[in-house]
Amino acid sequence: MIDHKDKIPPDKKVITMDSQKIVRENYTVEVEASELYVDNKSRKRSGHMSHAMVEFAPGCILDFNSSCSAERKDGHTPHGWVEYRISRDNSRTWSEARPFPYSWDAFIEGIYVVSVEKAVVCDDGTIVAFCLRNDATSPWCCEPWATPMVVTSTDGGETWSEPVEFSPYPGRTYEVRYHEGVIYAMHFCNPVFLGTEPDHVYRLYVSEDNGKTWQVLKPCYLQYGIRNPQTAFIDGVFILHGRDADGKDPYTKGFVLYTSEDGANWDEGHYLAKSMPAQYYSNNLNLKDENGNFLLIQFDESYSGAKVDVYHTRLRIRK
Repeated sequence: MIDHKDKIPPDKKVITMDSQKIVRENYTVEVEASELYVDNKSRKRSGHMSHAMVEFAPGCILDFNSSCSAERKDGHTPHGWVEYRISRDNSRTWSEARPFPYSWDAFIEGIYVVSVEKAVVCDDGTIVAFCLRNDATSPWCCEPWATPMVVTSTDGGETWSEPVEFSPYPGRTYEVRYHEGVIYAMHFCNPVFLGTEPDHVYRLYVSEDNGKTWQVLKPCYLQYGIRNPQTAFIDGVFILHGRDADGKDPYTKGFVLYTSEDGANWDEGHYLAKSMPAQYYSNNLNLKDENGNFLLIQFDESYSGAKVDVYHTRLRIRK
């Protein structure tokens, strides 16, 4: 990691990805030291996007990762395919990587490249993977996006269904949650990063039949923004992490963590890591081990230019 602490504004609090504690008034956030999970540098690959994780049975985790070109656009591209690994001991050890069939087939066909940024597991064990499709011929890193698709597995990732479109709007699905039998998917209806038209809005889709059919809910409104936001709730504390949305100075960009007790009033933020250029696509998964509940956080970090490795860290709440 390239550190630029001398250029960080004085009002920004910074911690590294070593073991750290963030002390709040009513609780302490413990962040364990990060560990290298996918060594893309040694295999001359990159790993943008595709950080979906699900626990499909107690202690059994399925983790998606991209295997992307490290040469095209200096590794800042989803050009490649998706792999997934399975752990059956609560993230301590992992299987060998398997190609995700839908993504591999799309890559071979050469029309789209497919990423899997989000996934959920339903009460009956069905895994629902949300697939982002990019134009494989585009010279840019990923956009434009096509319409989103879902693919499901009912046997722990051994086999997968055919893809199904869940929204007619091209765009990117930024967040997905499963709660009391319902899947909620927040989809940005725009084929590129920045919205310019009135219909470039977020739509919240819901499914009550494990991803088979979908419908839109009434509009929701958010006051605060963060790039590539990921949310979690652990031991009474809301967690928000993602890429810093401050675009004024590239040196202020990094992997930032916010916490809240009510989900509405957030602290000032803490940097978990900073590098130039900043990447930090991320995801999380609630898990439990002999030390109690923890949040498994997965994130990108540059190892050279826009080429990235993938790291894991564990977050715990102490009161």
